[in-house]
Amino acid sequence: MKKDIKIISSFTQMVYGDAIGFLRENTNKDAEFQPFNFHRELDLRMGVSAGQWSDLTELSLIIIKCLMDDQENNRVIVDYNRFQEELKLWNYYRHGGSKAGQQHPLYIDDKRGYGFSRIMGILLANKNFGVAKEESLRQIIYFHRHPQVLLTTLLTAKIVFSLLEKSNQTREEQIDVLKDFLIGLHREELSILQQEAPSKKFILQFEQEKINYLMALDRLKNQWLQPQSSKLDSQGVLMAALENFWRLQEELPLRTELTPMEDQKEALALAYGFYGITSEIKEKDVIATGIKEEDFINSMGDYILKIRNYQVDRKPYKVNQSSVDLFNIEVGSVIKHPILNVTKVVGRREGKYWIEITLETKTGEYKLYKRI
Repeated sequence: MKKDIKIISSFTQMVYGDAIGFLRENTNKDAEFQPFNFHRELDLRMGVSAGQWSDLTELSLIIIKCLMDDQENNRVIVDYNRFQEELKLWNYYRHGGSKAGQQHPLYIDDKRGYGFSRIMGILLANKNFGVAKEESLRQIIYFHRHPQVLLTTLLTAKIVFSLLEKSNQTREEQIDVLKDFLIGLHREELSILQQEAPSKKFILQFEQEKINYLMALDRLKNQWLQPQSSKLDSQGVLMAALENFWRLQEELPLRTELTPMEDQKEALALAYGFYGITSEIKEKDVIATGIKEEDFINSMGDYILKIRNYQVDRKPYKVNQSSVDLFNIEVGSVIKHPILNVTKVVGRREGKYWIEITLETKTGEYKLYKRI
């Protein structure tokens, strides 16, 4: 399979895995895609259509829209001026809202992290592994900084690049690649992303987490994972993703019991993202999967490929000082939004606690929610 098809397939399959996990999280069913009710918060319940993906894919799409191709320096990077503006808007999405950040008490101490699948766009868009590593870390550190979370990021990057170069590796070969990468990894390689000298605590944690990961990979090499009942850390999510990735390759049933319900969509998104690189897809578009807005998702896979080949020439985002409150725009009005571009407000509904507005843009329809 050609590399460009692998790249598109990886992204679209990742969205498919997210949608499977999101369905299970909300219905506890393995059935085919179907509509279901989603609770954003206790007093906000909404119906979603079949094949709906979660905030993981929303974040991935935001990242892709923020990518800038820089052919002169052989890299694709994230425009953080735009990213910050996109996050402000994301707070109003169906599933949106930043769950953490550098001011959050768990920023340093949380081993779980969240949304590792969002770096897939960065990894697939870059040809240079060094740049991909650095940009992925920069993105993850935006929300979390525990050493285990950073190691999970680096290993995810290594998996993707390793599979893009040689997609027919055996399970044992893949684990050996990851172990060799970890053994050769030094804490100093992360120093470019540290705003200050690492604390003694961070140094000890980093070395201990490296050892823990090496042992986990050895266990994974020699036996199947055992089901987990409590919430996983980031290492557990990646191990479950790898296990299900190999099962997909071997055409075995998924083992969703490996992970608690709240962790399944992320583990499956990663598993299918890895699998998309290796599956024998002959055409550019994946076989119909039933995910929501499948044509749009495929087009974003095409966009990743274009920006990887420096065909977009994306310019840095200029922050617009004048804000636009979409919730105060009358239905039927058309405006030029700094992020959404030409936007028409086509619907508005007010409930007891929330206002819902429906927007029509060039890239599709958006429903935004604001607490009253």
